[in-house]
Amino acid sequence: MKYLFLFIFLCFVACKQPAQTKTNIKLSSKAIAPKHSGYGQTVLNNYQKFIAGLDVTDMASATIAAKKYTELFKGENQATRDTAYFLIADNFINKLNVVVDSLNYVNGMSADSLLADTSQIDTVPTPKLSASLLSYGKRLRENGFYVYISEGDSYIGRDYEFSIKWFAPLLSPVLRQYITQLNKDEKEGFQEDAGLTISPGQLVDRTVWWEKFAMQHPHSLIYKAAEENRAAYLSTLLIGMDNTRAADDYETGGLTDYFKEAWAYLQQHYANSQTNKLASTYFRLLQNRQKVKADALLKEYEKKKLI
Repeated sequence: MKYLFLFIFLCFVACKQPAQTKTNIKLSSKAIAPKHSGYGQTVLNNYQKFIAGLDVTDMASATIAAKKYTELFKGENQATRDTAYFLIADNFINKLNVVVDSLNYVNGMSADSLLADTSQIDTVPTPKLSASLLSYGKRLRENGFYVYISEGDSYIGRDYEFSIKWFAPLLSPVLRQYITQLNKDEKEGFQEDAGLTISPGQLVDRTVWWEKFAMQHPHSLIYKAAEENRAAYLSTLLIGMDNTRAADDYETGGLTDYFKEAWAYLQQHYANSQTNKLASTYFRLLQNRQKVKADALLKEYEKKKLI
């Protein structure tokens, strides 16, 4: 699971739930490609060719791609700008992320040394780190990558502050909102050692946020990604994880304290949401220890692609 950064994966404990890579849920980057007339297609093709020629083993390629984006698309229409970012630049940076992390692992870089606090290298006492490691950390941050750690193992992930800095000024409000939420979710974290590290309220807030966002933008470029993210969070809200389970007994059901709190928060703050409707129906069955019916309901949700 270490290097799969581009899609949401599902694993099975007793039922299906979203797999986690390190501290964060892996949010989807799938998109629905808009149809283009001749206008804008030439510049998109040129950008794609430019990206294809970049060195995927050099993290600085992310900044080169970003600068070229600004140069090529500042005079283009909004649909072309969004397409260039989401289907070309963002896809390339995701792939670059995989390679950068792989190289870090192969080379045995002690990237976890950069994790003194949330600002990472900005406040790390320089005497404790070698010049080469300080330089490495600086290059990571400058090119849109962030050092995360889970279970004592560091890894390199996306820093969406980079996209906000370089791409957001030319993107539509919808895509800017999407990137901002991704950045928020990534920086807050998600899980550690198969246990949730966010509060019940945070889990509910995220699930409903993605629900509303997907519903508000059904024809947008990022609808498919938003919908998959909603489904992933909802699956976690209903099932939990190995070390933060919703059912307090695998056989009979019941509801653990974490999910009792999540349910109460959901009903209090988002009573009219689809998330509340789906979760409440399921949680009532669990609470009443009707585990067989609860499991059957989950299968129905899966069949309808609700989770």
